[in-house]
Amino acid sequence: MIGRSARDIRLCAPFHVDGEHIPPRAALAGPISAVDHDEYDAVAFVDAARVSGDAVRSTAEGAWILFRSVDLGAGVAACAARATGVEGGVITLRLDDPLYGPVAGALTVSAGGRYDLAEVRAGLAEADGVHDLYVVFENAGITLASLAFEGTP
Repeated sequence: MIGRSARDIRLCAPFHVDGEHIPPRAALAGPISAVDHDEYDAVAFVDAARVSGDAVRSTAEGAWILFRSVDLGAGVAACAARATGVEGGVITLRLDDPLYGPVAGALTVSAGGRYDLAEVRAGLAEADGVHDLYVVFENAGITLASLAFEGTP
């Protein structure tokens, strides 16, 4: 765009930038770090442990992180998360929309100290293919370090 100000645009033209195509993220390939999300709302980056590691913490109810184009393969049966919460809470996994997307599963997080990450597990509704995965924190103060998925038997 060319102009004297944002209100005085005199000329604009589209342009194309060549770049690599980023393939979908394989959910079954191994743990997915929470800090590797693509977008977020109402979360803060925090330490996962006193010495090393990174995590995210919800700062409000309904906070979320988004992983774009997650390939669930032929289907996922369960999810394990390394998480803790000052007062405990629930993490909901939704497909394609943080408010109205289908619920793939919900993980109940126990109350614990700031660095007391524990594995929590839950079975998942049948879901397969490529989806945007929203990890929704139903409570403030939940810390999440990673997610790992298990395929259907």
